[in-house]
Amino acid sequence: MTNLFEPSLMLRLPEDIVRENIMPFLYNKQDPILMNDIRNYHETLEQVENYYFATFDEYVLYRDIITFCNLQSIDDDHYEIDIEKLFKRQFGNMHLQLKNHSHCEMYEQKLQLLMALQTDPEFTVSRNPDSEVCFILSYCYRNNTKRFVQFLWGLMTSYERTCFMDKYVPHNNKMDEYINKYDTLTKIIVYDFRVGHGGIGDCIKFFLYILKFCIENNIKLYYKINNIPIEKYLQLKHRKMYIDDGSIGNRCNITSFTNITDNVYHFMQPHAFYNCFSFESVLSLPFCFQEVFTFADEVPVNIKMFGLTNFDNYISIHLRMGDKFLETDKAYVHCKNDVRSFDEHKLFQYIEENLDKNIVFFCDNNNYKLKIKNKYSNVVIIDCDIGHTSLSNTTYKQTLDAITEFYLIANSDTIVCASYSGFPIISSKFFKDTPLVKLY
Repeated sequence: MTNLFEPSLMLRLPEDIVRENIMPFLYNKQDPILMNDIRNYHETLEQVENYYFATFDEYVLYRDIITFCNLQSIDDDHYEIDIEKLFKRQFGNMHLQLKNHSHCEMYEQKLQLLMALQTDPEFTVSRNPDSEVCFILSYCYRNNTKRFVQFLWGLMTSYERTCFMDKYVPHNNKMDEYINKYDTLTKIIVYDFRVGHGGIGDCIKFFLYILKFCIENNIKLYYKINNIPIEKYLQLKHRKMYIDDGSIGNRCNITSFTNITDNVYHFMQPHAFYNCFSFESVLSLPFCFQEVFTFADEVPVNIKMFGLTNFDNYISIHLRMGDKFLETDKAYVHCKNDVRSFDEHKLFQYIEENLDKNIVFFCDNNNYKLKIKNKYSNVVIIDCDIGHTSLSNTTYKQTLDAITEFYLIANSDTIVCASYSGFPIISSKFFKDTPLVKLY
């Protein structure tokens, strides 16, 4: 096969094509989500291969990935993945490549390949048409198990790779390793989160986003004390990571991870990451978030006030309707037209499919919470005065109640996101990798 980037081939291309089409494409900024996934692929694959190839071999790794993906083999866990679905992610790409072929032509091609496979003594081909893609791809990689492992690892998401490693690969706690060498680090970043920068989910996710970079690059990360309500009830596990104004020397403000020098306090605020943050980047951290954050004693005490102390095995449904529906003084609302779309039909359908289960419904609008509670007898709601922690008129009690709700969601058996919000997504990996269902 001819290599497109072979120098002799490039030299034969018209200069204007190279200048006006190829070079501008090469210098385009790539999708941050794609770049995070590529980085995660290489980092995690190296860790997995180092462990398996030293202890076992590539065939054991291949079998463990297959076992991990098949729900029938790991029915004690709740991964929303099986090997058929995983293979068909690649088949979707194949379908795009063959989009000019009719459905009948494509199916005929697949049948011909399956007929050829049946003559191969190494394979027994299933008569189930849903399995045909698996056998085609297995056949293509039959003589190179290591390459097939790399192919499967590439089809998995960052979150799925992390789940696999949590289950199969012994590893030291990266956070503990980081804290052990924390005092020796000379490059410094200071996380500066203030009222107005976002809610509880934002506070946690942006800190973790910076922390991941700091762990990977041996940089000391501080959380600046700003004496805001969130800091009273949501606290760092390692107190040495706090810093106050009086302890900060030479400082500068930065908006990216470049030019970080020794013994300078580089201040970073969440707005620096609005265009590059992805949840995959923090959900792929090799530890749960309770290794970083913890709750003040007031939080579990507050749960008793809600009467949920003996309430186990429940589903949490979280609906963020948006700032437009906040029942507070609109003068304090930053985004007065913020509306989060959601499908009420899907919400009702999910509840009706789980009438035999305990459901706690969380929402940023009290009227809608009452509507759901009155409609379904198995739904429980928290009776509290709703406030958004990003607004300056939010009280300490409202902040405590919001963090208590976060705590309750994090302890769920399953978390359901009825609309887009970082609040339930971040809570899904606080104590454990909780199954996350998205209805939007």
